[in-house]
Amino acid sequence: MTENYVFSETTVKSNTNYAKSLPFDEIVLLSNKIWKEVKSNPDIKDEKKSEEIYYSIYNKYHDFGSSFPIILRWMVQMKKYSEKAFKKFLRKYSNADISSKKDFLILQAEYIVYLYEENKHYDKKQVNTYREFIIKQLLEEEEELKTIEEELKEEINNIDAEKRNRLYEYIKSEIEKNKVNQ
Repeated sequence: MTENYVFSETTVKSNTNYAKSLPFDEIVLLSNKIWKEVKSNPDIKDEKKSEEIYYSIYNKYHDFGSSFPIILRWMVQMKKYSEKAFKKFLRKYSNADISSKKDFLILQAEYIVYLYEENKHYDKKQVNTYREFIIKQLLEEEEELKTIEEELKEEINNIDAEKRNRLYEYIKSEIEKNKVNQ
């Protein structure tokens, strides 16, 4: 399955055939612009407002945010971004075959690993351990979100069923009242 990610006039496909025409520079310029916007936000240091800032920027740059949610989240919540790490990530991203949400999350984790590599003295074993930790965390969060979503759907269905039942009982009682009054 090939996913398409659209950046206004720029389309990025996560398959190897399209990688040669991937406009890295436009995407990197956009990520740098977003990073400057994040850093210049006067409320960025207020942890309580970081979620609000995240969604504001996500909505403004929706295509970027939906294609690179981890990069955007780390910009806003962790206050970390690296053009070098992002470029490295984009090269891997452009050659990736994303066929499931799991593949997408594993790929997103690579950006965090690239940031780690940039800012730490490390060996390959440490990097692999960190990568496994990040992937495990992202997959667990995804499962938690699925569980919450299923619970909410079930709750909504129960509420809807309860409302339908109450409406039915009301209509039934009104019909009975009308029969008695006739």
